[in-house]
Amino acid sequence: MKLGIFILSGDSKTMLFRCLQSIKLTIESPYKIYLAYNGKSILVESEIRSFISETFAASQIKLVNYSFYNFAALNNDLFNNHLDPDVDLLLFCNNDVILRGHCVDSMAKAAWANSGVFGTIGCRLLYENNTIQHDGQVVFIKDGCCQNVSHLHQGELPENHTFSAPQRVIGNSFALCVTQTVHYKAIGGLNENYNVCFEDLEYNLRCLQLGLVNILLPSPIWSYHTEGASRNKAGSEINSTTEDSETLVNFINQKYLGGQDLLVRLN
Repeated sequence: MKLGIFILSGDSKTMLFRCLQSIKLTIESPYKIYLAYNGKSILVESEIRSFISETFAASQIKLVNYSFYNFAALNNDLFNNHLDPDVDLLLFCNNDVILRGHCVDSMAKAAWANSGVFGTIGCRLLYENNTIQHDGQVVFIKDGCCQNVSHLHQGELPENHTFSAPQRVIGNSFALCVTQTVHYKAIGGLNENYNVCFEDLEYNLRCLQLGLVNILLPSPIWSYHTEGASRNKAGSEINSTTEDSETLVNFINQKYLGGQDLLVRLN
């Protein structure tokens, strides 16, 4: 299987270079990077192009220019209009992720072993202060309705939560997540009605609806994620995040509740 790695990036070149370098150093599986660039600086774009030409073979990376940002729309466009036909697996990788060890190769190996069965495969993500950012996505239910969503064990110490076997989870963060191209196509990609976040959780839930399993790899397999480091923290984004939360809650309440015992329920 060949990996198609989707990365979205603006003008945060130092962060992007750190992510790309970790890909170069850690991934041995066959791959091609599809880099969606929506920055505004001609100089930065030139520096990015120089870096990738010096770091990767031409066949390993493709840069695509965009004039807007929408996580779902950009990833969907990469998939629909730029993906090579020999790509079997998609790896969604934020530009603020730093891969370590053989994390992605382990995800790819698990995908090969569970082909046709899994929806998404993810791993533990740590903040740079070595506390947990992501250990799987969770949904909180009260009185039969979705109240909130979060990441399991967020902000806690990793040594307090160790597990040696893969875990079934509601979902995996698309900050670093593998799915099969055939499932991405069947689901119709990511829901572009989201502005900033939660489109990945809806995708995970749609995988569960298809009878697929979302898997989190054992805790010794992990990478770093400086969550939201490259995003604008203006008030407009805060408002968009609130809208996205409402969109997800409505999706869960209207189309999902009733069949999954993985959902976390509050008293």
